[in-house]
Amino acid sequence: MHIGCHAVLFKDRIKTDTEGLIKDLKSTGFEGSEIGSRFFGTEDKAGLIKILDKFKYQMSAMHVVGELNDFCDAEKTRILRNRIMTVAEFVKDMPNKNIMFSGIDQEGIRDFKSMALSIDSIAKECADIGVALNYHNHNWEFEKDRRIFNALADHAPNLKLGFDLGWVYKTGNDPIELVKEYRDRINYVHLRDLNDEKEFVEIGEGIMDFKTLIPLLKEVLDEDGWAVVEYEDGEEDIERYKRAYVYISKLF
Repeated sequence: MHIGCHAVLFKDRIKTDTEGLIKDLKSTGFEGSEIGSRFFGTEDKAGLIKILDKFKYQMSAMHVVGELNDFCDAEKTRILRNRIMTVAEFVKDMPNKNIMFSGIDQEGIRDFKSMALSIDSIAKECADIGVALNYHNHNWEFEKDRRIFNALADHAPNLKLGFDLGWVYKTGNDPIELVKEYRDRINYVHLRDLNDEKEFVEIGEGIMDFKTLIPLLKEVLDEDGWAVVEYEDGEEDIERYKRAYVYISKLF
């Protein structure tokens, strides 16, 4: 199992100052970072690899966003499939062949099973070229009797469950129990911390039971699995990730 941090905190700096940001991310102690396709794009793969190699740093996954209700429309599904497969081609010959897919705009979903089957078809296509498509949850997948999450869990067997364990906790679900229940579908997770009001805080400053969670993840995730700290908002300060690394690394 590897530990990393998410470059999303620094938004488009990953594109405008790639070498400077990778150097900073390397200084945290983490082994790699997840990079958003909406910030970096998919045009300069060779340039990114050169910089990653220079600093002996890894891209843990590339992140891509899509509207869930698009999977209920054939033409929109085709467009979204092409977007995901473009990212799959980007990562397929990199050390970590992971995509993290976030689904948004769930209100227009007409058929949850059909949505899940469409996603599963794309996940199978990714798997056929050696790429793991992981679903990154927020809160809405667990709302209304977990109808989105249950559809994905039940009808998309080729899809990996890339749990954001902070969002899982925020919805009132137990991240530890969910990891145990779906351990065969997990090889990539996001880590966050929350306070008593379920607001996101710095890693180690909240109530998330990392002392139980980290050993469990070490048991569940493969050698090539990843646990990635995600700070999405707040001050764009690399010291935040350095402090997170110090806290998390002590639990290994």
